[in-house]
Amino acid sequence: MSKGKRLIVLCLLLAALSAGSVALSRYNEEQESAQDAGAEADENVVELEDIQRIDVAFEGERVSMQREGDAWIDVDDPAFPLDATYPEQMASALAQVTSTRSVTGDLAEYGLDEPQLTISVTDAAGEVTTLFVGDKNGVTGLYYARLDGSETVYTIASSAVSPFMRTRYEMIETEAFPTVATDSVTRVTLTSGEAQRTLVHREDGWPQAYSASFTWFEPTEAGGLSVVDADGAESWLGSALNVTYLGTAVYDATDADVAACGLDAPAVTLEIAYAHSAQVELEALEALQARALLELTPLRRSGLLDDWTIEEHLDAAERIERLWSGTDDGARTYDVSRTEYLTVWISEPDADGVRYLRHSASERIFTVAESYALTLAGLTDLDLTETAVCQVEMDRVNRLTIAAEGMTKVIEVDRAPVLGDDGFYDAHTAYRLNGEEIESGQFTGFMTLLNQLNAEAYTDSQDVGNVCMTVILEQQRASHPSMTLTLYDYDANFYRASFAGQSDMLVSKRDVETLLDRFEQIGATETAETADTADTADTDTAP
Repeated sequence: MSKGKRLIVLCLLLAALSAGSVALSRYNEEQESAQDAGAEADENVVELEDIQRIDVAFEGERVSMQREGDAWIDVDDPAFPLDATYPEQMASALAQVTSTRSVTGDLAEYGLDEPQLTISVTDAAGEVTTLFVGDKNGVTGLYYARLDGSETVYTIASSAVSPFMRTRYEMIETEAFPTVATDSVTRVTLTSGEAQRTLVHREDGWPQAYSASFTWFEPTEAGGLSVVDADGAESWLGSALNVTYLGTAVYDATDADVAACGLDAPAVTLEIAYAHSAQVELEALEALQARALLELTPLRRSGLLDDWTIEEHLDAAERIERLWSGTDDGARTYDVSRTEYLTVWISEPDADGVRYLRHSASERIFTVAESYALTLAGLTDLDLTETAVCQVEMDRVNRLTIAAEGMTKVIEVDRAPVLGDDGFYDAHTAYRLNGEEIESGQFTGFMTLLNQLNAEAYTDSQDVGNVCMTVILEQQRASHPSMTLTLYDYDANFYRASFAGQSDMLVSKRDVETLLDRFEQIGATETAETADTADTADTDTAP
C-alpha cells in the first residue's frame, strides 16, 4: 500500500473514532443525568384534566377533535366516523406527562426547530396548552419535547407520544367486510378484464345432473349447467369472501373519488347472490298467505311452481322456511330467506402499487393487498375441474352389473319395507347376487371404491385399449336411469375411464386393481360354500 493510501485510511479511522467518542460521551452524559434524576421525583411536564379539544399536527396533516358528551367529533368534518378510542387514549396520555431530565441547547439539535408533532389541548376553562415533540433519542428511546413559551427541552416517554402519531384515516371507525357464508351463496360472477365466469350453487343439486351430490355448476352456452369441482369452487369463494382491508382511503366516496381511485373502470368485478335468513312477525292475512307459501315451498323447490310469485307484502325473492310458535297477540314468527346481492369492485394498481376496493354495501373506498386481487382474478379451469370419475349416489342404485375378468356379476338392491313384530313396516335394504342375499358391505365396499376413482391426468389420444371392466349402474333418477362406466387398458401407470360423456380421464392403475380385487370378493363366501357342497355331492356318488 502506498504512503498516500495509508494516510487516507488513517484519516478515516481517526474520524470514525472521533465520532464514536462524541456519541459515547453524549450517551454517558445522558446515563449519568438519568441516574442523578432517578434519585429525584420525576418532573411533571403536562398534567391536564377535563380535556375538551385536541388538535394534532402530524405528517403535514392537522386533525382537530372536539368532545361532545361521551363522543368525539372531527371539528373540520363532523360526519367523519372518528373512533372515540383514539382521542380518549390521547387524553389519557396527557393526564400526566413526566420527564426524568431536561436539557438545554440549540432546539435544532433536538429536532424542535421543526417539530415532527405538535399537540394543542384545550381544557374546560378554555386554557390552551401546546406541546412540541422533536426527535427520538436512538439510545434511550425517549423523545425531546418542549412546551410553547418555554425554551426548556424535556425527555418524555414514547408512551406519551405514540397515541398522537396517527393520521385522520388511521383513527377512523373500522368497518368489516360483509359476512357472507360460502354455503349461502347461490350465484357468483367474476369479471376480470374481458373474461367473465359464473358459478351456480344449488344445495339440493340439479335434477339434470346424474347425481345430487354435485352442488356447484357453471352455465353452458346451451342453457344447461356443467358440473365443477365443489372443493375448488368453495376454496376460491372462501378466499374471495375473506377480505382484510389495509385501510380506508375515502369514507364517503363520490363519483369523482371512484374515478380518482380507478374504480370507474375496475380491473376485477365480483357479483354475489346469497341467501340471508331472518325472523319476521306476520299478522292476520299475511300469516295466512305465509302459511300457504310454507306449504307450497316444497313444490316450488321441485320446479312445479316456477311461475308462481309471492304476494306483495313479501319481497318476490323471499321464501318462508319455517313456522315458529304464535305470540299472545296472534302474530306468528317465521324464518324468511331473502336473496341478497353484493358487488365488489377492485382497481388496477396505481402508480404506487396500491389496489383500491369498494363494494355495494358501503360508501367507503378501501385499500387491499395485491395478493387478494390476484387470488380473486386467478380462478382457472384447473381450479374448477371435477376430478371424480364417478359420483353416483349409492342409496339410489337399484341394480349393479359388473363385467370383468371374463365374469359378470349382477347385484339387485331391494328397498321394500318389511313388516316388523310390532305390526309396523320398517325400512329395509337387501342386496342379492344371483337371487341369494349377500352382505351389504360387498355392495357398499365396491361402490365406495368406484366413487373414489379420480382422474389424475387426461389424454387426447384417440386410441382406445382393451376393456378391463364395465360397470352398469341403474338408479332412481329420472334424468339418468342407467349409466355405464368403462375402464380401458392404457399404459403401465394408468387405465383410461369413460363415464357420463367424458372419455379422456386417466385413473391410477393401483386404484383400479384395488377395485378389481373388490370385484373378485363379491359373492366369494357363497361361491366357496357352493363349491364345498358340490365336492361333497361328487364324493357321495363316486363308484
